[in-house]
Amino acid sequence: MAGSRRPALSDRVAETLYTEALLLADETHAYYDLVGRAERQKLEPRERVQFACEALKATTRLMHVIAWLATRRAIAAGELSEGDPAAPERRLGESTPSDASVLGVMPTAARRLILAGIDLHERVGRVAATLYTEALLLADETHAYYDMAGRTERARLEPRERVQFACEALKATTRLMHVIAWLATRRAIAAGELAEGDPRSPERKLGESAPSDTRVLGAMPTSARRLILAGIDLHERVGRVAAGIEAPIAAASPARALLQRLEQSL
Repeated sequence: MAGSRRPALSDRVAETLYTEALLLADETHAYYDLVGRAERQKLEPRERVQFACEALKATTRLMHVIAWLATRRAIAAGELSEGDPAAPERRLGESTPSDASVLGVMPTAARRLILAGIDLHERVGRVAATLYTEALLLADETHAYYDMAGRTERARLEPRERVQFACEALKATTRLMHVIAWLATRRAIAAGELAEGDPRSPERKLGESAPSDTRVLGAMPTSARRLILAGIDLHERVGRVAAGIEAPIAAASPARALLQRLEQSL
């Protein structure tokens, strides 16, 4: 049995990015509210319009980032259910591209803030896609262990423990196959390659995770136990996402109030 949920890598990274996003949003707001006004007046008429357009892109880009990160923090804290990451209200808003030639005529401070926002949005976008990547990496590590080091460690166990080792290996790999298959399907749906269909139908549901006995896990080699528990934890997290899709729970997003305040200030 798995213990309480450990913060996922993406959750820990999101916490750091959330602080960075707030600081950048504050600096961006201060610039456009003070220095930016004076610098805009020095530009040619056409460049003033471009300046205003880039300001709107920059602030909108940051609002998307902060809203997504605030939602991730609420999910990590248990204040929101995972829901469907592919749903419009849970996806990271798109970043409207900025033309390099236009950025070239922007004041130095404006250009620096715009580029910082673009970079932050790209990094957050990579975090948003990490669940599938995490599953692939864990599956690769698990396969490598059971194919190499695991064989040696299994040979050192007592006969009964060898059988348990083999059973837990089968559970671990099957568990990860279920996770990867479900996430791959969700990615295909988000990309428009598959129709949504009924998430409760057998071919769309996340495969069940066969339970592991704590006493049995206690007798497993350290590496095997770590990989098994990591797989159980990942399956539980993906299970919460799947449950949110099958039976969505209406909940007020804590990001909404922050988003509204930012819309007013930025």
